Amino acid sequence: MKTSLIFFLGLNSSNSIRNKLLEKLDVLHEDLIRPRNQRLFQKLIYVWFLGHAIYLLPAVNVLWGPDALLMPMIRQGDGTVKNVIYILNYLRSYNVWVFAIHLGAAALALLGVGKFIPRVLLLVSAWMLYYSAIPAFNSGFLLMMLFASFAIFMSEKPKSALGVLSSNVAFIAAIVQFVIVYFVAAVYKFEGITWLNGTSLHYVLQYRPLVSFGPAAFLLQFPKTMAFLTYVGLAYQAGFPVLIWFKRVKRPLLIVGLCFHLFIGLVMHLWDFALAMIFAYSLFINLPKSKAGTSSNIWFRKMN
Repeated sequence: MKTSLIFFLGLNSSNSIRNKLLEKLDVLHEDLIRPRNQRLFQKLIYVWFLGHAIYLLPAVNVLWGPDALLMPMIRQGDGTVKNVIYILNYLRSYNVWVFAIHLGAAALALLGVGKFIPRVLLLVSAWMLYYSAIPAFNSGFLLMMLFASFAIFMSEKPKSALGVLSSNVAFIAAIVQFVIVYFVAAVYKFEGITWLNGTSLHYVLQYRPLVSFGPAAFLLQFPKTMAFLTYVGLAYQAGFPVLIWFKRVKRPLLIVGLCFHLFIGLVMHLWDFALAMIFAYSLFINLPKSKAGTSSNIWFRKMN
């Protein structure tokens, strides 16, 4: 009798969890999840790509022209997709056209012109530019390309249940992807030595080609402070995947992250990476709720 009761209670508990999960899944095709966050996130993706393209504009011939400084990457296998992606490796004279498409697609996507076509062109041209000049890019570009692939399926004003569903799933995928970035970064840092003994920032600041000499020389005068900041950075990246879901600590956590990435931008000149990470915080910040789609707030009520 006792065993039957335990089984019954466990079954009821399982059914309750299942029902709650089904309720949340059912919401996905009804209303946009945090529509203002979705809209801001999309816009920031294309602001980033547009700004990045304008920044690289003077270096188009240096990076992708017929006399480019970087050696072209050897094509990996056959197939239409790979031949398109690697086109600048064999046809360097197309560099201006590809870059013009990339720049124009970013502008059109930002303005919301042409629906998903500029978004697709932006992503394809980004891959073309990346695979023909890999050393010119960092993980910030790769992260934004991932976000751009999700953004293809996002819509500010979907006209059907399928549109709402695809936009919400893409939004959730972007959140999961960003959390994974911090998780993986933390895992790799725990496998190393310099982050664990507090010397990581010290060694980074010693690398002259990467950092500003003035700020670096000043900061190196305070080794204990640099060690403390190293551990803060490690703790932040390790704790982000868990702590970001708690309302009370979310705001200070994002402020710490903002300072962390601004430091990377200011001292290490990695503004493309720093801004990519900062822009991704639009997935989590608290924006005023719109009147429409109130039922969708069930998904992220702990985050608001």
